[in-house]
Amino acid sequence: MKKITLPGLIDVHVHMREPGATHKEDWATGTAAALAGGFTTVLAMPNTAPPVTSVEAFQTAVQAAEEKARCDYGQYLGAGPDNIDDILPAAGQAAGLKMYLDFTYGELRLDTMPLWMP
Repeated sequence: MKKITLPGLIDVHVHMREPGATHKEDWATGTAAALAGGFTTVLAMPNTAPPVTSVEAFQTAVQAAEEKARCDYGQYLGAGPDNIDDILPAAGQAAGLKMYLDFTYGELRLDTMPLWMP
């Protein structure tokens, strides 16, 4: 049998569910599972409870990751219909901006194209 060695993989779409649903997943359990599967970096989606749609929520999510993550990580910011000014200060620290254009809930859904532009 031939052995194949890969570099550490990156999962750009994970749901750590912290804060709000840590009974499903948190940074400790999610990153332990990632490492077990060969993933050395994960990027977390912003649809937590509350969602990561402000600098304060971003800092809360990143602090949880700093305390518990077992591998490298990044945190996405969530775009909302009216939060662009609220998230700009954290833009340089975020993995990216997640725009939910269809099936999602609450303040993360961007229903119309004019909301995408800012």
